[in-house]
Amino acid sequence: MTRWKRESIDLSRHIPEARAPFSSALLGEAWQALENSDRSAFVIAHIAIEAATKECVASIIPGARHIVDGVQAPPLPNLLEMLYENIDEDLASRLGDEAVWGCNSGEFCAASRWVRKRANLRNKIVHGHDELFTADEVVNWLKLYEQLITLLWLARERHEGSSGPAQKLFDDSWAT
Repeated sequence: MTRWKRESIDLSRHIPEARAPFSSALLGEAWQALENSDRSAFVIAHIAIEAATKECVASIIPGARHIVDGVQAPPLPNLLEMLYENIDEDLASRLGDEAVWGCNSGEFCAASRWVRKRANLRNKIVHGHDELFTADEVVNWLKLYEQLITLLWLARERHEGSSGPAQKLFDDSWAT
């Protein structure tokens, strides 16, 4: 088994334990799982982005808590679209940046299109289909998941009017 060196930022170093979003802990578990199973790492990372998106929607969109706490929440890309329409222009531009997400945005933000493709892949995997992808692809996806979690956490902080570790993470992970 190949041991993967975590090449991305370490969220846990910047986040006080009590304030760390659940999604960042899950993403840490995804990086650890990569040592044994790229498929497991990918599925855990996708669950992390689902958690991050729901945390953000519930914090930012008035009256949305019931949507994300309900038995059947809307699909993840739809939730990202809701956020895209309700966050500041700077963060929305990051969600819509086709160069970052590697896909044409069309009528949706590029991050939503990217997540939709990963969600379809995740569904195939958990329902027993053999899907082919490389460990290098999973590493790149984990890095993008990490950036998206950071962006969503920063959106929550900005909405709450606080300035915390998410801004530093955002600056580090989105540096050009």
